[in-house]
Amino acid sequence: MTYAFMSMGDASLEDIKAKLEWVKALGPQIVCASRGSKGSVAYDGENFYEQGIKPVAPEELKDAMAAGDSLLTAFLVTYLSKKKAGECGEAAIRESLDFAAGFAAQTCKIEGSWGHPLVYEN
Repeated sequence: MTYAFMSMGDASLEDIKAKLEWVKALGPQIVCASRGSKGSVAYDGENFYEQGIKPVAPEELKDAMAAGDSLLTAFLVTYLSKKKAGECGEAAIRESLDFAAGFAAQTCKIEGSWGHPLVYEN
């Protein structure tokens, strides 16, 4: 496995970093944890990269279903494109996480990704 992703929205940042270190030691190049409304954290074996969410206006927020899947997909597509172009390292990871956060935010504006929308109540 080259890249590993996990959902850890309820874990503390300390626990997330420990889990990312443990998974990284198993062999992936980059490991990433999505944290729901707390953003995401990636680890490349040297640095942790924390990425906050991109806010969505309350009137635009429809459904958070699939936001994590959108995050990991957007990260991979962006990072692999950068890697293919000869870009890698810290800047490529940070830029990929930033783009992924924006893409995940756009997903939250789509109602009912499974075809069963729920009403959002604040």
